[in-house]
Amino acid sequence: MGGAVLPAPAALVARPAQAPASAAMVELLSGDIDFCSEIGVMKMACDLLLEYSAPTDPATGVRRMRNPLMLIQSTRLRNGLLDLWVRHQATIWNAERMQEFQSKVVQAIGSALRDSRDDGERVVIGRILGALRGALGDHQVDTALLDTRSTA
Repeated sequence: MGGAVLPAPAALVARPAQAPASAAMVELLSGDIDFCSEIGVMKMACDLLLEYSAPTDPATGVRRMRNPLMLIQSTRLRNGLLDLWVRHQATIWNAERMQEFQSKVVQAIGSALRDSRDDGERVVIGRILGALRGALGDHQVDTALLDTRSTA
């Protein structure tokens, strides 16, 4: 392989444009494993296998088959890597959609609580909102929604 200088793994793979969806995701991504760097390292390994199995002739620029089994292995590894990346992005997207849905449910319940004039109804709606707040975590529920004073 000689003394070829390889780019840093993180430079090979662009980081996702959106922020992680939750505190748990931030903790996971900021832990001991840098997901994007690991993807970059795995992509470099795939590229090295491809270059070994079908090197490019420097004179002509044409790839010549050296080892078909290694080319198949490189393709399988690249396929697995792309599948992993897609699943990662889908997980982030799904988590963001779920947070949006939860926020809309809590806002709707909070709005019903503010608009209600019946004390019994307000108690029930307040209990539902409180249960949601407990289930979703205090950090995900806007405390302004818990204000039971009428805005009218």
